[in-house]
Amino acid sequence: MKPSENPQFMSARAPIDAPSRQSTDHAQGWANKSPEKADTIVQEILETNPMGVAVLECLTGRWLFANSALVDALGAARPEDLLVRDTSKTWVNPEDLARIEVALKTGQVLANYEVERQRFDGTRWPVLLNTQFVQFEGTEAAIVWHLERPAGKSEPSLAVRQEADRANQAKSEFLSSMSHELRTPLNAILGFTQLLQIELKDALSPKQNDHVENILAGGNHLLKLVNDILDLARIGAAQTPFTLADVNANTVVADCMALIRPLALERGMELVDEFSRRPAIMIRTDALRFKQVVLNLLSNAIKFNCEGGSATLRGHDSDNGFFFLTVTDTGIGIADDDQADIFQVFHRLDTNAAVAKEGSGIGLYVSKLLVERLAGRIGFESEEGIGSTFWIELPLVSNDEALIWDESLRVGIDVLDKDHQVLISLLNQVRQHSVGDEDMDEIISKLIAYTHDHFRREEAIMAVCGYPDLERHRGIHRDLTDRVSKLADAWRNTRAPETRRRLRIFLRQWLTNHIMGTDADIAVYASGKEDAIRDALRSLETTGDL
Repeated sequence: MKPSENPQFMSARAPIDAPSRQSTDHAQGWANKSPEKADTIVQEILETNPMGVAVLECLTGRWLFANSALVDALGAARPEDLLVRDTSKTWVNPEDLARIEVALKTGQVLANYEVERQRFDGTRWPVLLNTQFVQFEGTEAAIVWHLERPAGKSEPSLAVRQEADRANQAKSEFLSSMSHELRTPLNAILGFTQLLQIELKDALSPKQNDHVENILAGGNHLLKLVNDILDLARIGAAQTPFTLADVNANTVVADCMALIRPLALERGMELVDEFSRRPAIMIRTDALRFKQVVLNLLSNAIKFNCEGGSATLRGHDSDNGFFFLTVTDTGIGIADDDQADIFQVFHRLDTNAAVAKEGSGIGLYVSKLLVERLAGRIGFESEEGIGSTFWIELPLVSNDEALIWDESLRVGIDVLDKDHQVLISLLNQVRQHSVGDEDMDEIISKLIAYTHDHFRREEAIMAVCGYPDLERHRGIHRDLTDRVSKLADAWRNTRAPETRRRLRIFLRQWLTNHIMGTDADIAVYASGKEDAIRDALRSLETTGDL
C-alpha cells in the first residue's frame, strides 16, 4: 500500500468524524457512531496534533506522511504538494540536512535539535526537532516532531527549551490522556445502557431493544479501540511496568480458551485446545501481558475465520530454552501484499468487510512490542483462502540467557533507561538461533554502534554530575568496546556457533553488571541535575559526536 492510500496516515484535510468528549446524557449520539466511524479516532489522533509532524523514510529521507499543522507551517497549498516535494528543498542549511540524513540512517534519536526549515515561499521557519523511530509500511522510518521557536535566536532561551521538553513529553502522553478522557463517559454510557437492558427489557418494544443492543455493540467496540490506543501509548513510551514471575503457561492458556469460547460458539466455530491439559510448562514472563497476547491471537483467529471454521492452539517447549505456542485458523488467510505490513500499527485487513467487522489495527502491533520486551519473538505463516498460523516464543524458567527488562533494572535516568532497553533488545536478538548470518552481522553492528553511543551519553552525564573516576570509567568503556568488537570480528571470520555463544554470554554478563553497578551509581550523582544533563546531551548530539 502506498502512503497516500493509507487512510490512517492521510493529511487532516479530510473531514474528521471522530466523537468528542460528551456526557452520559448524549449516549444516543455516541451509539450512532458506527464501528467504521469510530476508527476515525485513530486518524484524529495523528491529524489534530498541534505540532507539525512528518514521517520520513530512514534510507532515502523521502516524505511518507505530513499532518495538517506541518502542511500549513511550510506553506504548501495541498498535502500532496508537500509529500512529493524534494525534502532537501525544505532545509535552509545543507549542514542540517546532512545531520538529519546521518541520524535517519544510523538510528540516532534527536531531542530538541535546532534547525531552520524553508517554506514554499522561501521564508525561514525556526524549529526544534524531535525524532522517534518506527516501522512504517514495512520500512524503517522516523517520526519528526516540529516545535516552533522564536526566530533570530541561535540558542533557545531556557523558557523555550523547557517548553520544548514539555512538548516532547506531551507527544508521549497525548494518546494516554485522550484515551482516559474518552473512556470515562464511555463506561457511564455502557453502564446505563446495561441497566436499560436488564430492568426495562420487557417494557421495551422489539425495535427499542434493538436500539439498546446497537448502543452496547457500538459502545463496546469504541471502548476496545480506546483501550487499545491507551495500551499503545503506554508501551510505546516504555511506561508499561512488567511483573516477572514463574508462570504456568498451561493455566494461562486454559483461562484464555474459556474467555474466548463464547465468541467461537456465537460464530459457529470450533475452538480446539491441544495444549493446556498437557504436562505443565513454566515460563519466565509477565502473566497479564502473556494472557493479553494469547487472547489477541485467539480473537483474531475467530474474527478472520469463516463460518463453521476452526481455531487450534498448540504449545511445546524447545531444546533452546523457549516455549513455542501456535494458533492456527482455517480463515481467510493473508494476501502476499499484506504480509510485510501485518505487524505495523494501524494496519488492517479491509479486503473482506464481512469478516473483519472489528479491530483497530493495533492488536498485533502491541502484541509484537510486548513479546519482544519479554525477550521473545512473534511471527506467522499464511496462505490466502486457506488460513494462518501465528506463533510466539517466550523464555522458559530454565533459560538463563534471556534478559528481560523490568522495573528492577530501572536506574532512574530516562536516557540511560531507554538505552538499556535497546541494548537488551539487541542482546536478545543475538541469542536467537533462527537468525541468519547476514541478519546477525547487522544486529551485531547495531549493537556495537549503539554501545558506543551509550557510553558517550553516559560519560557526558558523568561529567556534568561530578561523578568520580571519570577517566577510569572511560578506560573501562574503551576496553569493553574493544572486547565486544573482537568477539564480533571472530564471529564474522569463523561463523562458529561457539563464538556466537561466547559473545552472547559476555554481553549478558556485562550488561547486567553495568546496569546494576555503574549506571545505578550514576543516578545518585544525577539527582537534581536534570537541566544540566539535558544540555550536555543536546550538546553531544549537535556536535556530531554520536
